[in-house]
Amino acid sequence: MKRLIMILFIFLISFLTACTKKNNNDTPVTIDSANLSTFEQNLLELIGDYASVIELQINNKNAEVIEVSIDQYKNGEKQEEVMLFNSYLDDTDLSKPIRVLISKQTNRKELEWLVSIMSEGGTTSMESKTVLEKEYMGSAFGMVNMPTSIHLDEKKVIGTVALTDNESVHIRSEIESEEDLKAATDYEEVYIINTMVK
Repeated sequence: MKRLIMILFIFLISFLTACTKKNNNDTPVTIDSANLSTFEQNLLELIGDYASVIELQINNKNAEVIEVSIDQYKNGEKQEEVMLFNSYLDDTDLSKPIRVLISKQTNRKELEWLVSIMSEGGTTSMESKTVLEKEYMGSAFGMVNMPTSIHLDEKKVIGTVALTDNESVHIRSEIESEEDLKAATDYEEVYIINTMVK
C-alpha cells in the first residue's frame, strides 16, 4: 500500500511539474530606462542631440541575440532601414541587466546614429549615417513608456525621432498597432527605433 501511495505521489508531482512549465519563448524580456548616475547623465548629454540608455533584463536562457533597428519614414511612407545591428549574447551573464545606448547627432545635413550594447562582459557598437535632404525647423525625440516587456522574437518600438517644419510635434508614448505607427510617422521625416531579442 505504501508503495502504491508513493508511486501515485511521484506521478502527481511529475504531472503538476509538467503542467506548470512555460514555453521558453513566453518568458518575458523587461525593458526599462536605465538609472544613470549624475556623471553618466552628463556624459550622455555630450554624446548627441538625443541620447537614451535602456536596460534589458533577459529572463530567458534561450536568448542568443539582441537586435536594434532604425527605420526611416518620409511623410508616413517607409523608406529604408537606416541600421540593423545584432549583438550576440555568447557568454553574457543574463542574470544582470544589459544596457543599450541609442544616440543621434546632427552634423549639418547628416544624421549620425550610434547604438552600443553593453554588458559586464564587454561592449559592441555600430554607427550609421543618413544624409538629410533639407534642414528642418524642429525635431523631437521620445522613448515609449517604460517599463515594458517583450517575448523572444517579438519586435518592439522603443523610440521615435521626428523632424518637421510644423510648429508642433507630438511623440507617441506607445506604438502598439499599425494605426499608432501611421500617426507616429505622419511628419516629413521620422526614425522609428526598434528592439528585439532572439
